[in-house]
Amino acid sequence: MKPGDEHDDQSAAPTRDGPTSSERARTEPGDDEAAASAKPGDDGDDGDDGDDGDDGDDGDDGDDGDDGDDEVEERNQEPRYVAGQGATTFAEWLGGKPLGRVPHLVLGLVLPLVFGFTTMWKLRSFTIDDAFISYRYARNLAEGLGLVYNAGEKIEGYTNFSWTVLLALGAKLGIDPSVGAKLLGFACGLGSIALAYHLEARMRPLRTVPALSPWLLASTSAFMGYAIFGLETAFFVVLVLGGIALVMRESERNEHGVPLSGLVFGLAGITRPEAPMYLGLTMLFLPGASLVGLTSPRGRPLAMFGGMTALATAALLKLQTPPQNTSALFAVGLLALVGAVGIAGGVPRALFSMQNLVRGGLFLAIVAAHLVWRKSYYGAWVPNTFTAKTGDLRQQIVGGLDYLKRYSTHEGPLLVLATLGVGAVLGGRKRWLLGFATIASCATAYVILVGGDWMPMHRFATPLQPFLYLIVAFGLRTLVEERRATLNWGLALLAVACVAYRGGRLDEDRRKILVDEKGFWDRAAGGVSRWYLEMERRFGREKVAGEIALGDIGQVGYETRMPIVDLLGLVDPVVAALPGGYTHKVGPGFRDYFFERRPRYFVLISGQGDCSHPSVTGSIAIFRDPRFRPGYALSGRVILNGGFSWCVYEKNETVDLERPVVIVNEADVSEMDRKTFGTVALPFARSSFAPTLGSSP
Repeated sequence: MKPGDEHDDQSAAPTRDGPTSSERARTEPGDDEAAASAKPGDDGDDGDDGDDGDDGDDGDDGDDGDDGDDEVEERNQEPRYVAGQGATTFAEWLGGKPLGRVPHLVLGLVLPLVFGFTTMWKLRSFTIDDAFISYRYARNLAEGLGLVYNAGEKIEGYTNFSWTVLLALGAKLGIDPSVGAKLLGFACGLGSIALAYHLEARMRPLRTVPALSPWLLASTSAFMGYAIFGLETAFFVVLVLGGIALVMRESERNEHGVPLSGLVFGLAGITRPEAPMYLGLTMLFLPGASLVGLTSPRGRPLAMFGGMTALATAALLKLQTPPQNTSALFAVGLLALVGAVGIAGGVPRALFSMQNLVRGGLFLAIVAAHLVWRKSYYGAWVPNTFTAKTGDLRQQIVGGLDYLKRYSTHEGPLLVLATLGVGAVLGGRKRWLLGFATIASCATAYVILVGGDWMPMHRFATPLQPFLYLIVAFGLRTLVEERRATLNWGLALLAVACVAYRGGRLDEDRRKILVDEKGFWDRAAGGVSRWYLEMERRFGREKVAGEIALGDIGQVGYETRMPIVDLLGLVDPVVAALPGGYTHKVGPGFRDYFFERRPRYFVLISGQGDCSHPSVTGSIAIFRDPRFRPGYALSGRVILNGGFSWCVYEKNETVDLERPVVIVNEADVSEMDRKTFGTVALPFARSSFAPTLGSSP
């Protein structure tokens, strides 16, 4: 279909290809496949007077039964293909004849699955440091210590309950969490590709061009990487995409049974805290008339998209506008008012249908049960991570905007295609695609609000990528299948540029992860773990046991099994409650807490080739406190590139001042270091705790 063709459905007389949309609605509700197959041997052209492969449906391909009516919904939920015999030769395909079902499955699903698996396999050896936090919670639960990080301390330092519990179940069965997370990640990464294929085929029947969104997902090292870096990202995305697919099927078939989508979204709700946003926005694009009658059925989704986007933008602008700037605040208020009116006109009557109320009730029941359990177990309604990562809203928004800018640079020309896709969606007024665009815009606002995160390749942006890619795919396929030669040559050149950029980015990202990131963490956190385990081997665990205070607690905590003092506050409620934003809660209260607790070990991050020039805020605050040097002495040093070191200081009461300082990564130690510190070398080696799924090339 060509964007904007739907308006023809309300007034056009029946053509030789079939009745108008309103007449189809009275006979076969929403079934534009039936119209497409009305002529045997359909080659995709359908004699639609120049509409080139538009199935004779007057522009209604793939609109899920909206047809300008939006009251009647499609019954057939399987991926849709143009009826009739597909192209049997390459020349026929170039001539515009649609592909058959099997070529579509091979080109649009099977090959992207293979490519995605290959991408994940190449990146499998890397584990993000925060993943080890969930691993430790899971292992402790499996070993009978409870869902805790430090034994005896009930603090919720994770935000992925269902993921952690799944890893604990695997650990109970003998599967180490570090391996179980990788296996689940592979499955969820492939599942996301398959669901993208299903949804794209639902949005627009597959004709000349195979599904594109599976390829876009499979070729991004960000999404495929975070499927197997140990976190819950791909698991959450599978639940959200699966839940949306179920909502579409349930609402359009008007099923009367239990809406399984409520259960799936409920599971997503105890996997990530932003799940309610995805379910709520999906519900706002249910079929049917407007609740208050301010908009027509065709205009209602557009009003909701505009309203939600305007309101989200107004909220972010309000948070950044100084109170004294009254004119700017007035403009923001007007924008918010416009957004509120659009939302009011876009609310569907189906939002309060019995089916949707049951769906929402199931979701709330699961989330509420988890909330009650959280309160009874941890004594708080929100996870400790929420407190730790908030405290300076302005800092979060500034960081979030910078995060979004870097993500946009990373995606490159694909964002140009995304803009094209949004234009096609707005022109065609595709209800579910407008819903996807709204999810993408609101998810972007959420990323800005929380400030992004520190992890490479923009983890917080990965859940919105499937929606972005579905919009890109719709726009590209809509334009290409119009078969306008001049436009298609331009699109072909743009596609070549995107493929070249994407391929280069994939190689660059792989090097960044396997060389830079993995190399750093193996040497830094892995080096501290090796240092501690070597001390344990030499002197016995009882002799060296004690609390370790550091900021990057994941790998060190998991591999050493020692009690941890989290200087960033994720698993420490005292630090989390201090004033300041995440990583900046380093005022007097922070220093007093450290010296009152006096952990046995403190890991300081230092630059300038020694252990006396701390380079991060927490290390600076503690090292410069006058109480530090009289109470702590250097006990170990992990040499990194660029003159940086992770330095292990130990309390004077326990450190053996006669023992030579142990330096890990001996190859990087200079002669001056050897004269300054007597050293016992521990050669650098890949961490022995890495999952044994094979080695990466």
